[in-house]
Amino acid sequence: MSRYWMMLLWQKLLPDVASILRVDPLQKERVVRALRASGATVGYFGDGINDAAALHAADVGISVDTAVDVAKQSASIVLLNKDLRVVAEGVRLGRRTFVNTMKYIRVELVPHLEMSCRWR
Repeated sequence: MSRYWMMLLWQKLLPDVASILRVDPLQKERVVRALRASGATVGYFGDGINDAAALHAADVGISVDTAVDVAKQSASIVLLNKDLRVVAEGVRLGRRTFVNTMKYIRVELVPHLEMSCRWR
């Protein structure tokens, strides 16, 4: 079966699948690519050499500090502790920082724009 038909098959089957077990490294990468091709944002958590391709193919690859070097290099994020709450807290802090930055821009920029409009 060609790669194209395999990709279509994965895209068709994946929405109804709850878990995927006993897959080899190439199949892990194919699952991630099929999910991305179907429009999903994919995060993948892995720490072994078999996870490197899927970590690289995912939108966000997450690994831990105790993982093998290849997995850490392929990951977008390397956690120092084996705890995903760190990622959730980072997202919360990032959103708070974004809101505060937008408030600052609004407070500082709007008066200057009003003044420049008056001078014309």
